[in-house]
Amino acid sequence: MSVHTAFIDCKRENLTSTFEQSLTGMAAFFTKRERHFAEPLPTLRNKLYFHLAVKQKALMVRTLLNLWLFTILVSVTTHADPLKLATTEWCPYTCFEQSEQDNFIGRYLTHVFKQLGIELSLVSYPWARSVNLAENGAVDGLLTAVKAEAPSLLFTSTPIAYYQVCLYTLDPTWTYTTPDDLKSKKLGIIRNYGYAQEIDNYIADPENQKRLEVVSGERATARLVQMLISDRTEVIVEDRLVLSREAQKHNIDISLVRNAGCTKAEPYYVAIHPSVESAAQTIAALNVALRLPANLDYLVEISPKLK
Repeated sequence: MSVHTAFIDCKRENLTSTFEQSLTGMAAFFTKRERHFAEPLPTLRNKLYFHLAVKQKALMVRTLLNLWLFTILVSVTTHADPLKLATTEWCPYTCFEQSEQDNFIGRYLTHVFKQLGIELSLVSYPWARSVNLAENGAVDGLLTAVKAEAPSLLFTSTPIAYYQVCLYTLDPTWTYTTPDDLKSKKLGIIRNYGYAQEIDNYIADPENQKRLEVVSGERATARLVQMLISDRTEVIVEDRLVLSREAQKHNIDISLVRNAGCTKAEPYYVAIHPSVESAAQTIAALNVALRLPANLDYLVEISPKLK
């Protein structure tokens, strides 16, 4: 089944179900309360059916217009050459491991871009280098990013998905609720990473620089975890899925590492350099494609579950 057909079937099923439920409920109401209406029941029923049918038709028209827009956008975004997007080792979201649970966002976006007639070419570097290459136009963009990381790029307004960072420590009593809680701790971070806005603001404040331990390069998350375990830093910040996967992949015992609190979930996006051919059209098409129910169902299907 094509994505277009799946989308239509999903919407049609939802609309039909809602329509039938509304009719059943309202008809039962009218049957019990018919004596309170000035007009005879058949007339009221006919008006009800007409009103709901008009609403259903309007929703179907809106759905078809979205599909028409998606089709038009696909026709203007087809690329002859692969689109080269940079990423980093951010397992299980993006990485070049080929186990079933790894690189699920890489696989998902390859699937979505294929619907737009675009072949993806993915390259992986340490994150700071990936951002630098994307902002300088040496690659076409970033597979996943937040706007604070590369503000000169064009971002989708529809997020790919959401991530959530947490603060981890060996301290059995310390908890995180606000960034002020970090001022008594040495915090380990990865250079140029975008975490949650509240954490990014804390890191950017010059007054907090002396309390930061910064790593970059290969295996950055695994190295942060090892720094924490060896007491070279007191707290580290990382996405929940990433920390769990990196510890598993590198055989790091995190039994003593405690989650001291998390920030709210944050969205992340696809980012493309403005100089790329049809960049704006590609972003517009992605905004539609990333909302399609069939694509969202596929993302849920391939996403790993946190144990």
